[in-house]
Amino acid sequence: MGFSSFNCKHCNRSLLSHWVTTPTNDWMQFVIVFLKDTSEVEPQFLRHGNAITGVYDGYSRIHPFWNENDGSDFGDCDDDAIYLPYEAHERPACWHLSCWNAAGRPTEPTTPSDLALDQGYFFDEENYNITEPQSSKGKE
Repeated sequence: MGFSSFNCKHCNRSLLSHWVTTPTNDWMQFVIVFLKDTSEVEPQFLRHGNAITGVYDGYSRIHPFWNENDGSDFGDCDDDAIYLPYEAHERPACWHLSCWNAAGRPTEPTTPSDLALDQGYFFDEENYNITEPQSSKGKE
C-alpha cells in the first residue's frame, strides 16, 4: 500500500507522516486511534480499552508508544508497527493526540475517520501551518 491517511475527528486535518512534518506541525504526527477490533494488538500498546497512541508514518501504520509518555519512546518501525484498517466498515476513529487532549480526551466510540485526500503526505503547507492546540488536562 502506498501513502494513506485519515482525518482527525477534531480538526478534520490529516494525520501527518512523520517524514514530512515541519517544526510548526510536527505535533500532527503524534496520534491516538480508537480501533473497532484490537485482537491483533499486543496488550501493552492498548490505552483506554481500544486505543493506541503513537507516531503515524503515512502508510496506514502507527508506531506505538511503549508507555504513557509524551512520545519520546515509541516502537521500532519494522517490528511494532500496527496497521490501521482502510476498509470503510473497519476504519478507526483517529485524532491528533493534541486535538484529543484539547477536546477533553473522549473515550466513547465515535464514527470512523474519513480518509484524508492529501494522504497525510501531499498537503498544502499553508493549511497545516497551525499551532498545537492546548489543553489543561496534559498529555497522554
